Amino acid sequence: MEKYYRRSGKFSPRALLMLPVGIVMAIVFGVIYAYLNWYNPFIYITVVATLFGAWFFGIFASKVVVKVGKIRSLAVAVIIGLLLAIIIDYTQWVIWIDLAFNATDNVGNDQIGFLVSNVKSEELLYLAFNPDLVWQHIDTIRSVGGVWTIKGSKMHPLFLAVIWGIETLIFLIVTTIGFTSQTDEPFCETTGTWHEQQAYPLVYIGEPQETVDFLKSGNRKWLDNVYVGKDFDAIAASEEDEEDDTGHFPGRLQLYTSGDRNNSFVKLERIITKVNKKGESETTPVEILPPLNIDQKMYLALKDQIENGRPKVEKPISDGEHHDDLPDEGWLDDEGDEA
Repeated sequence: MEKYYRRSGKFSPRALLMLPVGIVMAIVFGVIYAYLNWYNPFIYITVVATLFGAWFFGIFASKVVVKVGKIRSLAVAVIIGLLLAIIIDYTQWVIWIDLAFNATDNVGNDQIGFLVSNVKSEELLYLAFNPDLVWQHIDTIRSVGGVWTIKGSKMHPLFLAVIWGIETLIFLIVTTIGFTSQTDEPFCETTGTWHEQQAYPLVYIGEPQETVDFLKSGNRKWLDNVYVGKDFDAIAASEEDEEDDTGHFPGRLQLYTSGDRNNSFVKLERIITKVNKKGESETTPVEILPPLNIDQKMYLALKDQIENGRPKVEKPISDGEHHDDLPDEGWLDDEGDEA
């Protein structure tokens, strides 16, 4: 059995049934984005909306299409993600061009404003099924510097082309990365289901590398290297990523289980806390142990350790120490063999 989780590269036939659902979602998102882009006069807000919108859509679509379609193939997920990103970009262009055709009143002044417009269904359908015409209109709008002005001046055609190119790249890259996120989650090939995930947003771990080594070897000493400590707000308020008074560091732990007793996983992250230039604390989880395969005994022990709040020790156990209160029966010894 593999020590770490690896995608099988398979996918369920129902993935083909979920593809039309993903396409409809992409079209709806493209329509929403087009209207936001048209009525928003601030280019910086548009860039931020593109970034967050593409990421949100990718994650959301992944939970629907990839999860329900049981796609464990990164290549298949990338292909579908790129397809949906292209549909989003194409849809928003079709809507945007038709809005430009039907623009009427200009609301605002020379500094800032927008054009009032609405689409016509027959024009949309004609544009949607004529991509060559869509491209011609895009080029025409670019050549005249777009339909808006910045401080009373039109944009340079080259600058406009760069902005639109960046926008397209954001859709292609960010949406696809978000869409493939579900494929990183453990899937049980025996039961044909995704693992049930139990996330513990805050635990305290002993010296990170030592804790990882204990978990990888099945050494029972990991018991004293993981405990529930301060709450997350207390950690976020600290100025630096520091160990507490017992030598433990803040972390996040995720457990994955399925109907297969021998197919459970544990994932461990360390929380890095820094103070930014504004004096605000920022926390970043850094993965120190990718999903590691563990047996049912270790899974249950870890779950009990965290949920029932095993009392913390004065300091993490080092490899040369032993605690008499650790259960011996049925546990792995220091070499990883049955005791």
